Amino acid sequence: MKIKEYTYTNGRNDFKAIFECTKCGHTYEAWGYADGNFYNNVMPNAICPNCNKNEKGEDEKALEERLGYLVRI
Repeated sequence: MKIKEYTYTNGRNDFKAIFECTKCGHTYEAWGYADGNFYNNVMPNAICPNCNKNEKGEDEKALEERLGYLVRI
């Protein structure tokens, strides 16, 4: 996942943005939190609602085996 465009910021860490899947190009709007964990752990591991893959190309099953949980934005 990558951020295509920020649509709302509150001056703190919460934001709303249009996220784009790096695998299929699907875009959708969702909330995020501007900190290192979100940018370094959540976004790269987030499963796309369209193609069901993350940045590494892992599907839900492979991600859950590696991390022990699923990540969705």
